[in-house]
Amino acid sequence: MRPALAERMRGCSRSSLLSTIAVSLIALLTQSASADPALGLPPLEALQKDPSAAARVELGRRLFMDRRLSHNGTMSCGMCHVPEQGFTTNEMATAIGIEGRSLRRNAPTVLNVAFQPMLFHDGRETSLERQAWSPLLAVDEMATPRARRSWRG
Repeated sequence: MRPALAERMRGCSRSSLLSTIAVSLIALLTQSASADPALGLPPLEALQKDPSAAARVELGRRLFMDRRLSHNGTMSCGMCHVPEQGFTTNEMATAIGIEGRSLRRNAPTVLNVAFQPMLFHDGRETSLERQAWSPLLAVDEMATPRARRSWRG
C-alpha cells in the first residue's frame, strides 16, 4: 500500500475501512463495464458524478489482488475471479476457497456486474454493495472474522 494511502487509512475505524474496501471493489467492477463506449453499454451515472471515482477504481484494482483481505493472508478476489480467464476460473469445475476448501460452485464472472439485476448463481443478492461483503464474510471463501464482526455491527 502506498505510504500516503496507509497514512490516511490509519485513523479510520475498522468498519469505515471495510466499507472503503467494499466500495472500492464495487468501483473497480463497475468501472470495467463502462470503460469502453464501443461495447454499447450505457454509461454509469454514479461514476460520472463522483469526483473520487478514479481514485476508488485504482484502490479497487489493488484490493482485488490483495491477499491480506482473507483470514490467513492467502486468498484474494483475483484468485477465483482470474482476469486472464474472464474474471472467473476456467480451469476447474468449482472454485477453491480458504485453506484449499472446495466450494460448491465455480466463481461467476464479474464482468459487467453493474448491469446485472441479480447477483450470484442463485440471484440471492440484488445490490453490489451487499454482494461485495459475501466472499469476505463466507467461512469457506475468504473467512475474514474481523469483517464479520464489523458487518454485524
